[in-house]
Amino acid sequence: MLGIVKKSLKFRNDKNGLFLKIHHTIETDNSEKVKFSFTLIDVSRCSKFFAAIDEGDNAFVFHLSEKCFWQLANFNIHDCSALKFIPLQDSNILVGNKSGFMYEIDINSGTTLRCIKVFSIPINQFLFQRPDMKTIMALSSQQIKIYDLENFVKKSDFIPKDEAEIKFVEQIPHDNRLFVILHHNIICILNSSLKHIRHFEPLKARKHYLKNPRNKIEKLNYSDDEAKSDHETDMDKIINSITRDYSNGYLHSVCFTQNGSSFCLSLMDNSLMFCSTSMWECRRIIKFPDFFIKRFDYIPSHENNPNMLLTLTSNDELMLLNLKTVNSKMLSNSNSIKKFLLSTNRKLLISIQHTGEILVYNFERFFGASVEFDIFSKEEIFTRTNSRAIKHEDKSNERNVGLDEIQIKVIESRANKDIESENL
Repeated sequence: MLGIVKKSLKFRNDKNGLFLKIHHTIETDNSEKVKFSFTLIDVSRCSKFFAAIDEGDNAFVFHLSEKCFWQLANFNIHDCSALKFIPLQDSNILVGNKSGFMYEIDINSGTTLRCIKVFSIPINQFLFQRPDMKTIMALSSQQIKIYDLENFVKKSDFIPKDEAEIKFVEQIPHDNRLFVILHHNIICILNSSLKHIRHFEPLKARKHYLKNPRNKIEKLNYSDDEAKSDHETDMDKIINSITRDYSNGYLHSVCFTQNGSSFCLSLMDNSLMFCSTSMWECRRIIKFPDFFIKRFDYIPSHENNPNMLLTLTSNDELMLLNLKTVNSKMLSNSNSIKKFLLSTNRKLLISIQHTGEILVYNFERFFGASVEFDIFSKEEIFTRTNSRAIKHEDKSNERNVGLDEIQIKVIESRANKDIESENL
């Protein structure tokens, strides 16, 4: 493997789930330490690998099964903006950049296998068309294009009417239809050839839902003490809510249930809207006190019911939302999380912190086996409890593995004497 030097990862599964802390620090010729923040992450479909790219366009691959990682020495792509593992080829990734180029990269060498100019503006996202995963969708803020994965030949494209900006795109599970959120609060439903099928206007659907006096907006309420504390010490939350910019629309993102029968929309007016993909109508609305949801995923249950959401709030806190009781639990104790990603099997949680670090968790252990759908009583309207995985982190039990240009900060056993402690 040309240019690849594998380095060992030594870690153990902490009882609270955290088993890797990753940051990239280099030492300059002047003996100054420079830290590069990670910006992009993706997990392979088999969950054995994950890849990460930092703000210096340095790319790394982490092999969890073999407990090793390596830097892609031949990686020479600048201004990276999108990253995606190819589902049926875990040895290859797709990388997009701000100049609109799409690259296929071999993760065992960093070599560019193919490259094509897709847009004249940044590539924001990659999606693979189900069920065969043999076609790739490249997305920008203005256009969607479909390419054959084998030869990079364009098959079709979609440009919204009236030059509407594309905000978010997702494929409906177990379906070949595409769900496209546009900046003027319109959702376009496209077929597998990117032909327009129908459109859906969530704000109109919400208005129609609330016309029925039996339909109410469900709310999460702070306790008196917490409300007083939050509103007196964190006025930025209120100011941000008052001055929020809606010029790019109210709709923020979408999340589908695993069977694709319904979906949840995040709105920037601090609410979640639950809709059906069969009737295309609003069925439920949940309102939050002083934040909206930036990113979220359904969490599978033992009952296989979509009753729990893992969410990232606009305050950059990770929150577990119980849809059955309309209660929640904060899993992070600070405004520290920039983005998070769950593996396909929902076993691995990876987050990028505002510090630029990557944290890797065993997701089942992260919020604990005791956190089930019925753990929140009806009296616990809004319980803001900090996760022990962060609050009770034992600094004296952390070891650093210094590995040339990149350092992996891992949770190590005290009995492990062959790794020297080192300050980051």
